[in-house]
Amino acid sequence: MANYTWLWKSLFAMPDYQAMHFRRLRTLTDRFHTGDGLVTRFDELSLPFANEIALDRTKWGGPSLATQRARMVSGVQERRDVFASHTPATIPLSQDPGASVVINEIQYDPVAGGSEWFELHNPSTTAVDISGWTVPAVGLTVGPGNVIPAGGYLIFTKADAVLRSGPDGANYLVGGQYSGSLDNAGEELSIYDGARLVDTVTYVPQPGSDATGASLELIDPALDNADMANWQVSDGPLATPGGPNSQVLPPVTSTVFDFGATWGYAATGLPAGAWSSLGYDDSGWARVRARSASTSARPRPCRLRVTGGRTTSGTR
Repeated sequence: MANYTWLWKSLFAMPDYQAMHFRRLRTLTDRFHTGDGLVTRFDELSLPFANEIALDRTKWGGPSLATQRARMVSGVQERRDVFASHTPATIPLSQDPGASVVINEIQYDPVAGGSEWFELHNPSTTAVDISGWTVPAVGLTVGPGNVIPAGGYLIFTKADAVLRSGPDGANYLVGGQYSGSLDNAGEELSIYDGARLVDTVTYVPQPGSDATGASLELIDPALDNADMANWQVSDGPLATPGGPNSQVLPPVTSTVFDFGATWGYAATGLPAGAWSSLGYDDSGWARVRARSASTSARPRPCRLRVTGGRTTSGTR
């Protein structure tokens, strides 16, 4: 028991694990503690045997069936009160019925010694419980307790043991195995929450992803993954199960002008000449000190004059 406690404490110290645990707890709370479901189930299991329960009580003593039922009702309400007192600070609100994940990577034709798999990614800021969701193409029904943390990844594979002992390694979370197979010629891969279509991809084999160890990767989770133009072969030699894709587009940031810098604008309208060139003489333009790095009240041609004498030209 002591070892189990330490394992639990170690896992629970991980923020992602906590989020996954409490998301699943909310799912189960909504399922069993809303309405009279648990009490109804108690009656279904106990009332047909009421006579036998009474005989056992006469022989061995103990509470009556009515007393046990009352305790059941009281216990359910106590649980409801506890969960309510910790919501939403610790236990999240009910999952959005439109909760979504993204099919993010597909290893449809693995290298020798490996196993096929596909990867789901949760790009949202809250954990998503995908228990019971289905992927018909490979005969998969996601098992209970599968939660993808915010920004996290989850792998489903044809053969877990083969996958973990193969070239893709073992440092990732596997949600389960499926009985079907990914078509090496390409096919529609869709995930459903009941009858609701969550995400769908019709993948097409790409040169370099056939039995090479590389996979098909979505370039960016924010892109439309139904468009194969947004997919590329992983930047090999191997795939990236359970983590960011090798082809993810880096964030693009730029500074238009520094806070407090001065910039000029042509107050009389569009000026003559090559006003946007660095050599243009804008000494006659009006000057304004920037109070914001992103806005201007004047939709006119302007030259941004930043500290250090550097200039950038553009239009507003």
